[in-house]
Amino acid sequence: MSDFTIIGSGAGGSSAALELLENGYSVEIFEEGINYNNEKNSVLQGLMSLWRNNGINLFHGSPILNFGEGKCVGGSTIINGGVIEPTNEKILELWDNILDENFFLNDEFIKISNEIKEKLVPENQQDDDNLISSSSEILLEAAKKKNYITKSTNLAFNNLRVNHNSPFGCSDNSKNSLDKNYHIFIKNKGGTIISNSKVVDIIKKENAAEKITIENNKTKEKKEIKIKNLILSAGPTQTPKLILKNNLSNFVNNLNFHMNLKILCFYENEIESYKSSLLTHHVREFEKNGVLFMASNYIKPLIASYLNFQKSDNITEFMEVYKNGTIFNCQIQPNFSTANIKKSNLLNKVNISWNLDERDFLKIKKYLKILTELVFISGAKKILLPFENNSAISRSIDDAFNKIDTLKKKHLEITSVHAMSSCSLNNGDKNIINKFGLLKNFKNIYLMDSSIMPSNTGQHPQLTVMTMVKKLIQKNIENKKFKV
Repeated sequence: MSDFTIIGSGAGGSSAALELLENGYSVEIFEEGINYNNEKNSVLQGLMSLWRNNGINLFHGSPILNFGEGKCVGGSTIINGGVIEPTNEKILELWDNILDENFFLNDEFIKISNEIKEKLVPENQQDDDNLISSSSEILLEAAKKKNYITKSTNLAFNNLRVNHNSPFGCSDNSKNSLDKNYHIFIKNKGGTIISNSKVVDIIKKENAAEKITIENNKTKEKKEIKIKNLILSAGPTQTPKLILKNNLSNFVNNLNFHMNLKILCFYENEIESYKSSLLTHHVREFEKNGVLFMASNYIKPLIASYLNFQKSDNITEFMEVYKNGTIFNCQIQPNFSTANIKKSNLLNKVNISWNLDERDFLKIKKYLKILTELVFISGAKKILLPFENNSAISRSIDDAFNKIDTLKKKHLEITSVHAMSSCSLNNGDKNIINKFGLLKNFKNIYLMDSSIMPSNTGQHPQLTVMTMVKKLIQKNIENKKFKV
């Protein structure tokens, strides 16, 4: 029996496991998904094998929002864009105020963050403004004409000059997802990672978790595992689902997330965005308002999905010149909209729902206009806005603005890949964990992933998740909180 049993092998679980092993504890990790072996996947293969529910996880409401998350050894680090960026200091200061202690905004937290970044981002690529993808270059040139602030992005890639196709697995080994580093470190120190192993039950005795029931995804065989300490690191939606389904708490906190709104753009001549799925820079002019502009994945299946409502002649025309196109993303942190995670007692099923607050709807319209202006400044000849059933092509900024002005909320197409705070660290009465990540009313169940972030990061969260979890493990060890 290991000292710690961890559910989930993504950013939180991997960071927790390595820190525990380095401090002399034994660790086992159970991962629901497969072990990705760098095979080259088609889009369908990648979605089915690496993404939860084939990439379709709906937050029901108005409009419907689709949340994408990884389900494989390494979690979403296998399928994400590999952005390794720290959270803004103002957010960290806010979190310290929420916790009423100096946990985030201090030298030790920054030191840990830098150490993790050095493990994931090659030194010769850190903060290098000269490494730029073709799509990012187009966006940056337009931003310069408006005197907008831009910044290079730290990426967990050894080579930025090739087509990584990273949403469906990076087959050329260029991406430093956690299976390429942390998992090797974990195994070298005696830790185990067991894939295709879904937790179907957490068996409790009084105020402790005593066993977990694991189901093999291939054979459907079930077995019970005795545990000493349990760490839930299944992610911002799956960790709260485990808690609710197993009656570890009768509520969780509201889920925070970023809203992604993507514009498909076509230019007069060929550009090379189709050769890379990378963004290398952000437009950060509106970062203080929780808004980032960036290039996005540009591959044929995604283009085809944008063209779904076009006439067949238009689809043929677009696909023939797909090398002339790209996709830009407006990432927005909502100020008033969150999602609710609740269990239906009749079916023991957990559902996620949300509604877009009118104030956030106005924010979307505002920043969609700003990004649209940049797109046309960059030389785009025609664009498709992220609206449901959108068959109307905009060929001018005035036409695009008119479509945005007359847009109904229910017709927005919003996606998200960053979620957090569903079981947040805070100092209030409605938190379900204490300041050490320990689930209240239990002596051996801890939460260690993005679900415990105190609020929305407004930024790509991987680096902050890993830093927060490592420091939280250290805090427990220093205060002799672990019962081992």
